[in-house]
Amino acid sequence: EEPVKEVPEAAALARRAAARWQAPGAASGLPASASFCADPYDHARRPTRRVAVCAGSELGIGDSEPVRVELDLGSAPDDPTAAAAELSTALALQGELVCEGLRVAAASDEEAERARAFAKEMSSLGAALPWVVEQPLASVFDGCAVAGARLALPVASATPADLSDAVRAMARRPDPVELALEGEGEVLVAQLDAVLDALSASDVDDALLSLRSARLPHAARVVVARLAERGAERTPLLLRSAPGGEATSGSPLLDASIDLGAPLCDGIGDAVSLRATDFGGAGSALDIAYRILQGARQRTTRTEYISCPSCGRTLFDLEETTARIKQKTDHLKGVKIAVMGCIVNGPGEMADADFGYVGSGVGQVTLYAGKEIVARGVPEATAPDRLVEIIREHGMWREPSA
Repeated sequence: EEPVKEVPEAAALARRAAARWQAPGAASGLPASASFCADPYDHARRPTRRVAVCAGSELGIGDSEPVRVELDLGSAPDDPTAAAAELSTALALQGELVCEGLRVAAASDEEAERARAFAKEMSSLGAALPWVVEQPLASVFDGCAVAGARLALPVASATPADLSDAVRAMARRPDPVELALEGEGEVLVAQLDAVLDALSASDVDDALLSLRSARLPHAARVVVARLAERGAERTPLLLRSAPGGEATSGSPLLDASIDLGAPLCDGIGDAVSLRATDFGGAGSALDIAYRILQGARQRTTRTEYISCPSCGRTLFDLEETTARIKQKTDHLKGVKIAVMGCIVNGPGEMADADFGYVGSGVGQVTLYAGKEIVARGVPEATAPDRLVEIIREHGMWREPSA
């Protein structure tokens, strides 16, 4: 797109950064030597052990499993039947983008009953997805509201004694349990230490941790560094984005992209969770979660386009041309296509693309397969169709689904 269209987003990012700098700092509670990644200049996903998404599920979180995508629906709905109908339709419209966990909160017996009815309705509609139910710490003794669901236990306000009792009860449960951390700085470190002490005392080594924080990138780094210091570095971690806290950009999309994208680019995060209400519904939140994962190079679910902002050397309408190419190729999952306005910088910026479309003169295009030139001087009017032919010749074409 034209560079001027990037100004509002850039300004929102700048406002967010300035607000962070001006806000009171949150002490990490860790020494300056603490490390949250092995090498900041060489990306590697943090190695963790695998835990099941929920009881009986073939999906796992951690180890070699892909970074999982879960949706936070908030409190169990007042009308489970209507909510299930709306949710199942929204998720079905996302095609290959699969929701790998639905999270609801059930803080009371009434909410627990609604959660059970909601899960039952979803199953009756053919959407029997993994469930995560967030309940009070004491509920670990009574069991999860939804049979087979992962039980998520908030630990922010738990006393060490209550936490120890709950973890001992966890050891007798066959289904996965998540310990939900929330906060930042020294408060967060104290929460984590209490959790690790309780886990160690009860010989529980398969717990999943989740984290929500107003400063999620920093908090995630603090947690990972502390886990390493405590010898629990292989503990899997779920990142929960919650836009709307202090010093946000005003855009849930930008906030979620930063809050989740920064840790993911550090190699931190075995699953991500977005609140559906922050993005106008479950379908939109699911789509954004997968876009963030693709941007962080964690999961590829769509065609990827690489393009530079147009400049004075660009000899065709970059936006219009990119739109024409997308119309023909946006169903090619995992294929990288570069659309570059000129031959000066184009080949360098598209070095990791599978195919390239580069302006080389007035009304002329040079087409690439990888770093190799395949066709020169192709008329602009026919270049998109010739690009499709080249993709087909290299065995990466598939017909769009009906």
